[in-house]
Amino acid sequence: MNTPNLPQWLVRIIIIVAIPTIACSGYYSLQHLGEKESVWTTPTLLAYPIALIGIIGLATALSSPQSSRLKIGLWTLCLAIPIAFLLLVRT
Repeated sequence: MNTPNLPQWLVRIIIIVAIPTIACSGYYSLQHLGEKESVWTTPTLLAYPIALIGIIGLATALSSPQSSRLKIGLWTLCLAIPIAFLLLVRT
């Protein structure tokens, strides 16, 4: 398996930027939802981290020398479904 050659400082910056946005996104999504004890609380909190995982997986699948259409399609779904859910919750 080939690992991408990202500089270590770039990985640290990505982590420093991404981690706080998870908490902020969850907080503001729940504030927009308006219900404290709702069925949609857990999916709303998990949607943004799953979308971040989808972005990482899609970038890895696209940069892989042996990229398969199945992997790209699955990672795209892993990215698109949480984003669509968050857009639905916030409208």
